[in-house]
Amino acid sequence: MPRPQLRPGWMYDILGKIEVNTPVENADGQKVPAWGLFLGRWCGIKSVSGTEKLTNLQIHPEATHRIRMHADTETRLVTTEHRITFEDRIFDIMAVDDRDNKHVEITFDVTEYK
Repeated sequence: MPRPQLRPGWMYDILGKIEVNTPVENADGQKVPAWGLFLGRWCGIKSVSGTEKLTNLQIHPEATHRIRMHADTETRLVTTEHRITFEDRIFDIMAVDDRDNKHVEITFDVTEYK
């Protein structure tokens, strides 16, 4: 799969995995989270600077990174109930935004899970 570059300064150089939580019952009958692969896509990631955090302070004060990827029919199904992982890093999705409403690129404001 080629690595597209749609916006200046954003190279889609990370193969991210979008995961969905499908709870399962443990031996005690309690539901526990079980994350499974929803889809994989090339994406770009950047840390959110102090200025960008201030810009989004009213909406997403806890976002630590911004992840962008090419929009298609599957990526438009991603919600804040999903998470994004790559290598050993996990990002909880705080907001999903199709900034230009042209369905070309989707931006995720995320918080890195530690």
